[in-house]
Amino acid sequence: MTNYVVADAYFSKKNFVEKILQYSLNLVSKLRDDADLSYLSLQTKTGKKGRPAKYGGKVDVRNLNPEHFNQVENDKGIKAYSGMVYSKALGRTILLVVEEFLIKGKTTHRLLFSTNTTQAPIDVIDIYHTRFQIEFGFKDAKQFAGLENAQVRSGNKLNFHFNTALTAVNIAKIMQLSNPETKENSFSMATYKILFHNTLLLSRFFSLFAINPNSIKNRQHVNELLFFGTMAA
Repeated sequence: MTNYVVADAYFSKKNFVEKILQYSLNLVSKLRDDADLSYLSLQTKTGKKGRPAKYGGKVDVRNLNPEHFNQVENDKGIKAYSGMVYSKALGRTILLVVEEFLIKGKTTHRLLFSTNTTQAPIDVIDIYHTRFQIEFGFKDAKQFAGLENAQVRSGNKLNFHFNTALTAVNIAKIMQLSNPETKENSFSMATYKILFHNTLLLSRFFSLFAINPNSIKNRQHVNELLFFGTMAA
């Protein structure tokens, strides 16, 4: 499904990165503000004894060297600077993307990185920002899919319950994205829960009273009842 794992700064550790790479995956994550980073040396071989220096000094994110960093911008207007550096903590060369934010008149920086040094810097920004969508998924699963309502203790049964709740949220999102009329709307799990409830209730009525919901006469009324109580587009 994907070649990337997205994680917060807690997982920016050598042991975790090495495990990720063993599975042919790459990590997109965040570094601490005081991360020990070094420029890659631009020196060429001179023909003299000894190899050229591997590194070219420490990286100061508040004063980036333009020889090593280029400015990038995504379609949402977020600007950042990208370049390849060596991370001492991770023990490897990484693609570093430095985002700048102005908060209460003070400039702050966020250090994003990817273990895939050939990755487009814009993708690093966009992929990392998707991490925050995970929190909305858990919130919807708790409020509308019964994530915390399991009455079992077995590990396997709990695992099945959690996966079922989260899968229900994902199915609802797929339904919205696969519908051209709703794919641009803001996602509302409450709307889809009401829609599923209305569908089940109407199906029961159709079965008991032998009503054909697909007839031209009934179609408009059926749609009105299906979407009754849902969020307006």
